[in-house]
Amino acid sequence: WNLSRTEKTKTHFEKVPLEAIYLSFPMVDRTHKDYAAFDLISDILANGRSARLYQALIKEQQIFQDIDAYITGTDDDGLLIIEGKVNSQYTLKEAEAAIWEVIEKTKGNIVEQEFQKCLNNIECNLCFSESNVVNNAINLAFFESIGDANFINTQIKSYQAISMDNFNQVFTDNITPENALTLYCTNK
Repeated sequence: WNLSRTEKTKTHFEKVPLEAIYLSFPMVDRTHKDYAAFDLISDILANGRSARLYQALIKEQQIFQDIDAYITGTDDDGLLIIEGKVNSQYTLKEAEAAIWEVIEKTKGNIVEQEFQKCLNNIECNLCFSESNVVNNAINLAFFESIGDANFINTQIKSYQAISMDNFNQVFTDNITPENALTLYCTNK
C-alpha cells in the first residue's frame, strides 16, 4: 500500500458487502500540544448522532450506512482517519465529495456550545477511565513508555487548554485535500 507523494488515492478491489472509503490525515504524536485538537476534530466530525458527518451524510442525505472518525496517535505520529460504508446508490467519488463538503462547512463554523460539549465528553471519558484500576495501570504503563508517567495526571489539562482559535487553526491547516490519503474499497 505504498503511495507515492503524487498518488493520493488507492483503490482496492475485493468482494466486499458494502463499498467503503477511508481518508487519512497525518497528525502529531500523543505528547504534542496539538494532539488534543486532533482528538476533538474527530469527535466533532463523528462522535455520536449529533456529530457533523452523521447528521449530514447518514440522517439527511443517506449517502452512508455508517461513518466514523478516529485518531491513531501513540508514541509516534499518528493519523486522523475518516471511514465510511457507502450506500449502493452512490459512487465512492460522490461519497468522498460529500465528506469534503461537510469538512469545509465545519471549518470555522463550530459554535461554542458544540465545542464545549465535545470537551465535556472527553473530560468525562478520561475521568471515567481512571476509575478502573486496570485502566489506570494500562494508562500509567503507556505514559511511562512514552517518557512521562505523570502525563496521566495532566492529560486533561491539554484538552482544557484548547482554544477555539487553536482548534480552528489545527483543523484548517491539517484536514485538507493536500494532506489526505484516500483508500477506496470496492468490488466494481
